[in-house]
Amino acid sequence: MKVKVVTRDVGFLGKFYLPAVLMGLWLVSRHFFANLLFNKMTVTINYPEVKRPIAKRWRGRHRLTRHENGFIKCVACFLCEEICPANCIHIKSAEMPFDKSVEKYPSVFDIDELRCIFCGLCVEACPKDAIRMDTEIVSLAFTDRKKFDYTRNLLLDEAPDNKHTKYTNVPLPTSIEEALPNSKGVVADDLTN
Repeated sequence: MKVKVVTRDVGFLGKFYLPAVLMGLWLVSRHFFANLLFNKMTVTINYPEVKRPIAKRWRGRHRLTRHENGFIKCVACFLCEEICPANCIHIKSAEMPFDKSVEKYPSVFDIDELRCIFCGLCVEACPKDAIRMDTEIVSLAFTDRKKFDYTRNLLLDEAPDNKHTKYTNVPLPTSIEEALPNSKGVVADDLTN
């Protein structure tokens, strides 16, 4: 095998690296003053005054949707909790006291955003379109770990009143007539095929 030896003539100034250092200083100072005075080549976004545009399919913070009457759309089917690969969704169901067309609703719906990997599988699994990730809330930064535990009322964009009334913010109908305004008095349990 033949090896070709190449000799490089670096020269006297090249041995001291002085031209390379001066060329690097000139390049850095040129970019520094161009960005400082004219803002020509800046790639930095002045966050939070200027926000980066977000695509429509971006998966941001979760939210729960509601019906037209203000009640939560979730029927506590546990599909989102089962499909979640990070096990960050926790649901407890309760029976609906008045609306017999809805069997149950989530009395507790918690998402631990520190464990969430924002994969969107919970949105895809939901048969009622009750959970979405279209809030466009990107920056989730807090100083306390407990603030990353989103409860049902926080997912509805409502703040809980206190610990004792943490899940009482979802309105319930007061009578069967209000719960079933279009029904003929036949509840779902009495229907036979």
